[in-house]
Amino acid sequence: MSPDITATQIQFLPHPAALDLTQDPRSMTQQSTSIRPIASRFKKLAVSAVLCATALGVVPAVILGLSVQSAQAQTRPSAGSLIRETAQTAASHPQKANQMALSGRTDDPSAGRRVSPGDATVAIKTLRIQGTSVFSEAALLTVLGHKPGARYDMAGLLALADRITAHYRHEGYSFARAYLPKQEVTGGRLTITVLEGRYGTVRTSGEETLARPAAAFLKTLKSYDVIAQSPLERATLLLGDLPGITAFPVLRPGSARGTGDLDVAVSRSKRWDGTFSLDNHGNRYAGSNRGRINLALNGFVAFGDRLSMALLRSDKGMTLGEIGYGFALTSSGLRAETKLSHNFYALESSFEGFEGTAETASVALHYPLKRSVQTNLTVSIEGKHDRLTDTLNGASVDNKTSKAGTARLQFDHRDAWLGAGQTFGSIGLHLGDISSTAANAVQGSFRKLDVSVARLQALPSGFEALASANLQHSPNPLNSAQQISLGGVTKVRAYPAGEASATSGAILQAELRYTRGPYNPFVFYDAGKIKADGQEPARSLSGYGVGLRITQGPFKGAISVAWKGAGGAAQSDTRQSDPTIWANISYAF
Repeated sequence: MSPDITATQIQFLPHPAALDLTQDPRSMTQQSTSIRPIASRFKKLAVSAVLCATALGVVPAVILGLSVQSAQAQTRPSAGSLIRETAQTAASHPQKANQMALSGRTDDPSAGRRVSPGDATVAIKTLRIQGTSVFSEAALLTVLGHKPGARYDMAGLLALADRITAHYRHEGYSFARAYLPKQEVTGGRLTITVLEGRYGTVRTSGEETLARPAAAFLKTLKSYDVIAQSPLERATLLLGDLPGITAFPVLRPGSARGTGDLDVAVSRSKRWDGTFSLDNHGNRYAGSNRGRINLALNGFVAFGDRLSMALLRSDKGMTLGEIGYGFALTSSGLRAETKLSHNFYALESSFEGFEGTAETASVALHYPLKRSVQTNLTVSIEGKHDRLTDTLNGASVDNKTSKAGTARLQFDHRDAWLGAGQTFGSIGLHLGDISSTAANAVQGSFRKLDVSVARLQALPSGFEALASANLQHSPNPLNSAQQISLGGVTKVRAYPAGEASATSGAILQAELRYTRGPYNPFVFYDAGKIKADGQEPARSLSGYGVGLRITQGPFKGAISVAWKGAGGAAQSDTRQSDPTIWANISYAF
């Protein structure tokens, strides 16, 4: 009896092992995994403090009281530096990591039909393989390594078919199976038949307004084509990537032998979503304590589009408003996105009287060169225009504009090295032009390269480790909006946001985390260096510390305590204390 395609549910499940790969491991404002405590006392104290604060509703008060600092030769924030630091609070993250599991399938093609070796043997002089289209008969014979005249018992003959099945599956054809048809082996002639597994019908189901446009995403999966893992993953994952859309594919036996009917059930996950957060991640002079609300409407005017809005306000009046709109241009994954933002600040303390605005407009295209469970590669092209204004008591200090184009390649790859892990990062090339009304200000065209790479590695007993490197290089002088800085909650955490800014620099970070349960403690070490560029001298900073991340349903919180290593006192804010404490809490709805 020959095997046939059985009903198979193609599910999207969390990645196995200890890694939560759906989150951005670098983002300190998101929930992520952490480490086992260095000492039980630290864990008990940290957990108790955060739980008590949450229960009493005083976490916002804690955040609002974490910035107590001094004033000497500080560095004045500008519209450019503030918009840069605000934008960098949320780091880019890898593609959503879903694991496609084919229930009912097995890596052992001979499962359920074991035959013990030792029966009578037969000499096979001629071996034929029929039913193949993906691989030639000659290629499959090479895989088998059969030598004419070799003798096989029944277990050996079945093993030949199993090797062909294993080869198909290794090459991404999960529904192919080779078998021995009923035959009499006379004259040393053996035939192996391959059912490669082909699509019968391909359809979407669900609400008509969703199922009809979703069908276009499956157009690469055609009836009677061999079922290949790569195009199946790409089509269904791209459909599931659409904001507010859930795609649930199921493969059922087709009407013809060796075929399977693909049915992708499409539903709406959320019509709208949002988050509210409080943190102390800002610049002291513009307001370190901040509240932010993000709102998004999915399926605003078209299938798979998303209208997003954000509002940020600091305790000293800095305000950022942003609106964005993204939509699918094609069913092959090409997506367009446009954003407009307006930022207003008014400095206090040593820089009282300084005010400014930053207005930004951008348009971007994103295309996934590869989309799969294991590996993703996305190319993006963005055009951006900034208009920055700084004033003192109403008089103009500087008016800057910049126009830049960016080409970026973003990647992530999951593997089973040392258990499980993920390598991810991006590389971006920026070309642009800067103009300014201030004397001796940065002017003219510029080039800039930024590179980031990180490794998230699962370790035994619930631990995981993260190592990352980020660098920026430019041969040209850059204004504050284009520079790199070393200090901040996502960089060298022992120093304030905006510390040590320059055109070129690098940041290295390492974390050891404990991942089990809702309370995830961690330890970390950060180091960074900027090159002398005529505006700033070379500096090297480092720091180390401990922290705790908590997730309780829709609530997420994080607190970290960082001590300075090398680099001396902060220069951007000399009233900063040591250690530096960063905290945030958020609620998703």
